[in-house]
Amino acid sequence: MHLSSVPEAVNQLFFLAALGIWTGGIFVLSIAAPLVFAILDSRTQAGALVAALIAKLNQLKLIGTCVLFVTSVVAYFHWEPEISGTLAARYALIGAMVALASTSAFVIAPALQRLNREIGSIDREEVTPNRRRFGKLHTVNSSVTAMELGCGIATLYTV
Repeated sequence: MHLSSVPEAVNQLFFLAALGIWTGGIFVLSIAAPLVFAILDSRTQAGALVAALIAKLNQLKLIGTCVLFVTSVVAYFHWEPEISGTLAARYALIGAMVALASTSAFVIAPALQRLNREIGSIDREEVTPNRRRFGKLHTVNSSVTAMELGCGIATLYTV
C-alpha cells in the first residue's frame, strides 16, 4: 500500500465502521427484541428494556450519521471529485437512511412512548384503543426500520 493511500483507507474504514455499526445494530436488535419478550416474564419490563436498547441504538445512529457525512464529504473532495452513478446511489441511500432513522427516532418513537405511558402495564390482556394504535404504530416503525436496514445493506454494495 502506497503511503498516499493510507488516508483514503482510514477514511473508508471509518465509513464502513459507521455503516456496519448502524446496520449491524438494527440486525442484532431485530433478533434480540423478540428474545427479550420471550425470556422475560413481564411484557412491561421487556418493553422497557427494548425501548432502552432502541434509544441507545438511535444515539449510535446519530453518531453514525455524522461519521458517514464527514467521510463522504472528505472522499468526495479528495478522491471522488466526480459523482458517478454508484456514488450518487450511495449518497441517495445514506440520505434515505438518515430520513428513515429520523422519522423513527423523532416522530414514531415519541408517539410510541406517549402511547406506552397512557397504556400503562402491557401485561394486562385487555385490548384498548391506545393498545391498537400502539400495535399499528409499532408495525409502521418495524417497516421503517426494515427499509433503513435494506438501505444500509444496499449502501455496502456502493463501496
